[in-house]
Amino acid sequence: MKSIGESLFRLNRGAAPKPVAELHRVTAKGLGLQESWFRDAIFAEPELVIGPCRTAGRVDEDETWLPWRIEVNFGAGPIDVLLVSSHGRIGIVETKLSYNPQKRREVVAQVLDYALSLQESDREDLPDLPDSPHAPLEEDLAECLRSGRFLLIIAGDALDPRALRLSQSMLGRHLTSEWDLAMVDLNVYRRQQDEDDLIVVPELLGTLQTEL
Repeated sequence: MKSIGESLFRLNRGAAPKPVAELHRVTAKGLGLQESWFRDAIFAEPELVIGPCRTAGRVDEDETWLPWRIEVNFGAGPIDVLLVSSHGRIGIVETKLSYNPQKRREVVAQVLDYALSLQESDREDLPDLPDSPHAPLEEDLAECLRSGRFLLIIAGDALDPRALRLSQSMLGRHLTSEWDLAMVDLNVYRRQQDEDDLIVVPELLGTLQTEL
């Protein structure tokens, strides 16, 4: 069961509190949103998924994350969103929606396959770094690629947190890699009078961290 409420309330700080339910949570299916919509939103603003991970201590406070590529393939299939941090760490984001079901083990196995294929790649197989003052040094990127310092994120709406339990043994098979896994629900809210004006509230369902 989701812990976040069905409505977002508006209150006036300077008066007696009279909560008004101003926004209501809706499903991606109800709005006709596709996985590509979430993919493009994350690429446009990585903090949608990085912010909750930073709050949970899985991302350093001084670590800036940049969009790198979408639908890039290193041999195991196209990665929805590829991110890179100012520390050289690589982010792999897979978007999944509740109305496009996939077995929990398959979803986790898929993102781990992406990580494995990426770690087996050479630096020249990766795209050029983003043109940004926050882009990492090449040597930092190469070190993170070698050691597998990846942040793996499964993002979507109404995700099943039980997938984290299934992924524990999968991560354990790769003890030489520094893979962290996070599941982030992107809760979508809207006003009844405006179906196109949406608010997205990221919610971290849980994380797994490889212990080396």
